[in-house]
Amino acid sequence: MPSKDVSPIQTVGAGLFLARIRRSKTTAGDSEYLVQLDVSRNVSVNLKFEDVKHLSQLLRLIATEVQHDGHAIQADREWIQRVIGDHDPGNTVNC
Repeated sequence: MPSKDVSPIQTVGAGLFLARIRRSKTTAGDSEYLVQLDVSRNVSVNLKFEDVKHLSQLLRLIATEVQHDGHAIQADREWIQRVIGDHDPGNTVNC
């Protein structure tokens, strides 16, 4: 269980999304990362680092599906390729 020693690291945003990244020391002496993701004025989600990894994987899968669907405009498909690179959509279990 994390202690009360929470250090803000960074606040970042993209479009409608705002993320507040914090770090806290655990009783074992290592760090736990916490992310508060605000998706609107009234909705926020608190994520632990493991959740952030899963969300990142989900976003990569969504981008891959859009890219391979064939209906996205060329500029969007190229942007997705630059962002996700050579992502293997079959490798989702151990992200």
